Amino acid sequence: MTMPRVIYSLIFDFRTLSGATRQLVAPLDAAGQSPHCLPVPPKQRVIDLRVGDFVRHGRNVDEIAAVRAYREADWPDGATRLAEGYEVRRAG
Repeated sequence: MTMPRVIYSLIFDFRTLSGATRQLVAPLDAAGQSPHCLPVPPKQRVIDLRVGDFVRHGRNVDEIAAVRAYREADWPDGATRLAEGYEVRRAG
């Protein structure tokens, strides 16, 4: 049996003009969105953002240099889970 994975938050790295790196941790809801940032179109959901995409957070719009799951867990099918987090079904 394959368990789904729940991604509770993503961490984005942004490179500044000076070459420094800034980070943003974005908690996710069940729809793959975050109250802390917005994807810049054509992307519609935060969960779909990849390296090279742009994200709006506060008054800033930055290009993503790296993105990875910050907090995640495997979750048994049928188990009750918290409302936050985006469920990723694994192939298998």
